[in-house]
Amino acid sequence: MLNCGEITQIASIHARVRVLGARCPVATGRRNTRAAAPLPALPRCTRHVTTFADAPFDGPEFAGLLIAGGKLTWSAGPLAKGSNLCHGTGGNGYAFLKLYRRTRDARWLQRARAFAMTAISHCREARLRYGRGRYSPWTGDLGLAVYLRDCLSGEPAFPTVDVF
Repeated sequence: MLNCGEITQIASIHARVRVLGARCPVATGRRNTRAAAPLPALPRCTRHVTTFADAPFDGPEFAGLLIAGGKLTWSAGPLAKGSNLCHGTGGNGYAFLKLYRRTRDARWLQRARAFAMTAISHCREARLRYGRGRYSPWTGDLGLAVYLRDCLSGEPAFPTVDVF
C-alpha cells in the first residue's frame, strides 16, 4: 500500500508524465481487494512503465517515475480482466519484470511472480467456466505461458516490445 509521502510523490510526478506521452492516474492509496483496477487508466500507466523501463536515457526523476508507476500497479492489485497480456494480470506483471531488470531489486521479481500466481488462477477459472483455453498470444494462454517463462528466468522478453 502506498503511504502519504509516496502518493504526494506520484501526484507531483503526474504533471511531468505527459512529457513522456503517458497518462498515469494519481493514486488513491487504497488497495484493491476485489482484483479489479480501481483506476481506469492503470493499464496505460503500466504499459508506459513496461515500455520506458528499458529507455536509453536515465535520471533521478525518470527513475522515480518508473518506480512510482510500479508502486501504483502493485497497490491497485491484479486486474479482474484475466491472465492475458492485453491489459490483464500478465501484462501488468511485465512492469515488475522490467523494473527488476532495471534496478535488480528482488522485490520487483517477487511482485511479478505474485501476479503470475494470480494469472494462473485466472487461467484455470476461465478454463473451468468456458470448457476450453484461449489461444491468442495477447488475450490467451500463449501470452500467459511467455509471461510465466519470463517470471522463472527473471528476464522479460515481452512479445513485440523486447523480441520479434
